[in-house]
Amino acid sequence: MSKKYFGAVLRWSWLVLLAPLLAGSIVFMVGTRQPRLYDATARLVVGPGVKAVNPNLNDMRAASQLMWTYSEFATTPAVLQQVIDENGLSMSVGALSSQITVNPDQTTLWLSIRVRSEDDKQAVLIANAVANSLIKMSPSGADSGANPVKSSINNQIEQVEQEVTDTEAMIRGFQDDLKVAKDQSSQRLIETRIAEQQSYLTRLRTTLTSLYPQYLQTYTNQLTLVESPKTAVAVDSQVKIFVMLAGLAALIATLAIILAFEYFGSQVTIPKISAPEIDKSLLGGLSQHLSGENSAAQKHAPQEWAGQDFSGRGRA
Repeated sequence: MSKKYFGAVLRWSWLVLLAPLLAGSIVFMVGTRQPRLYDATARLVVGPGVKAVNPNLNDMRAASQLMWTYSEFATTPAVLQQVIDENGLSMSVGALSSQITVNPDQTTLWLSIRVRSEDDKQAVLIANAVANSLIKMSPSGADSGANPVKSSINNQIEQVEQEVTDTEAMIRGFQDDLKVAKDQSSQRLIETRIAEQQSYLTRLRTTLTSLYPQYLQTYTNQLTLVESPKTAVAVDSQVKIFVMLAGLAALIATLAIILAFEYFGSQVTIPKISAPEIDKSLLGGLSQHLSGENSAAQKHAPQEWAGQDFSGRGRA
């Protein structure tokens, strides 16, 4: 049986070779005519991340949940229309949405915005624009209400630090005056001023201690741009893999058709009958037919004809 099927494959060997070659050629021609695509990816971190002085578990969990919210916002019509308007893109919101893929990673709290386009420069432009639009929505954005507070705290810190520097310089000057003072009244006066300035310096340092954590405090729902794409990367079209798969599929299909044709074709057989057997069969059937007609004629013949001699003689 195996020799039978093997022989059938050999008889159709031209088709077994032609089908994969034809399928692979078609896939290769189609694949090479497809436009070249480019990928640009912008990466953001959600939440306090590594910038927080003392990040706690609750903040990290909240940031993990907020990351999914930001990933949905990235492809909303409002954000995409803003990207189109600000960058003068000649495409619809639906076309822009089809080019964007957002991948949130709950483990690292990284939000990756990948843009795939036929234009490498446009892919970089869109990836950065979408990332900046999300940052504007977060407390870390330039339009956020949290920024004036941060700016005010920063100004206070700078003023207090300057006063600390001036007070320390003043204390050093009083200490130098104390060394050259000769009468006790002058010494006591200088010592009093030094004590006052040292007390004031202590209060200044206490103020700084309270301002620093407020300034360094990070928000749970803030976004920070970690990686901004500068150039796009060409996407591998994988034409060779598709050609191999198409050839393999055509080979399997061709073999299946040949074996099925060979199997089902062998199930229908027509018996061979020789000429003498055909003659005997015909003659036998004709003889039975004639004898049957004679018997019927004798059975239905009139009674008055019975016993008559049709040769011209009377009854015996």
